[in-house]
Amino acid sequence: MDPAPSPESAALSIEAHHALTVALAQLSAQQRQVVELRLAGLTSAEIGETLGCSRGAVDVTQHRAVQRLRRLLSAD
Repeated sequence: MDPAPSPESAALSIEAHHALTVALAQLSAQQRQVVELRLAGLTSAEIGETLGCSRGAVDVTQHRAVQRLRRLLSAD
């Protein structure tokens, strides 16, 4: 059996990646930074230190960013 993804799976993966890229571009700059740093593995405290804001502000920004991404991606 071939372990490589099927052409259909590959196409769906590319489409999902494109949709996420478009959705991320619609976030505010701060929301996008928080999401990108979180995906890079930083904690809320580390992100706050990096961006010069509190851990609470990071958590609120991340929550709003995730809500917005859900709305944008579910609209597709």
